[in-house]
Amino acid sequence: GVGCDIGTSNIVVSRQKIDGTFENRYHRNMLYQLDVSDEATDLLQRSDYLYVQVGNIYYVVGEDALRLVNAIGRGEIIRPMKDGILNPSLKESSELLFYIIKAVVGDPIVENESLRFTIPANPVDKNLDNLFHQMLLNSFFTKMGYDAKPINEAMAIIYDCNPVTKDGTQLTGIGLSCGAGMSNCALSMKGLELMSFSITKSGDYIDEMVSKVTGTQSNRIVTIKEKTLDLNVDN
Repeated sequence: GVGCDIGTSNIVVSRQKIDGTFENRYHRNMLYQLDVSDEATDLLQRSDYLYVQVGNIYYVVGEDALRLVNAIGRGEIIRPMKDGILNPSLKESSELLFYIIKAVVGDPIVENESLRFTIPANPVDKNLDNLFHQMLLNSFFTKMGYDAKPINEAMAIIYDCNPVTKDGTQLTGIGLSCGAGMSNCALSMKGLELMSFSITKSGDYIDEMVSKVTGTQSNRIVTIKEKTLDLNVDN
């Protein structure tokens, strides 16, 4: 079976191997846009960057996108997803997201291999509905040959961590998932989802606010945060 966390910033895939251990893979869910030109074509063909062409635009994909935008020093990262769901301002968002997913997930090992993918709860601070996002992902995984079903990402935390009440009731408690696009919360009783919600003021929002205060591009903020920030240090 396969577990797939479709995050705004990263896509993470876990697959159980024959010996019972798990293989985990992840890929940054981000793009850097270059207009098709002789210079851009030469750059991409001479490099080992992962990219895809859509019409008259090259999209450099994943970690390569972050490295390239930081090296060039101009432009911004593009996300196929925004606020936890497909980016409505990018018309090619589903096509580009599916390109990334297929590269990370790969083909089923057996026919109708079981796959569970995460979806966010609808947010309470913005008028968004995850139904279209969920249906597109389900259809895409099914076409790839998987037996795919969605799971609320905060409930996935509960199934993994198994919170237990003082009287010994398992899978009962609150699950929190703090991602780039959304922070998700779910209340579980004996493994049943009683309620869930999300807010869009999450990792990307924090990066944007830091960018405004410091005058540093948000993609640089991501790199600094991941490589040098240590919350255990008092300063």
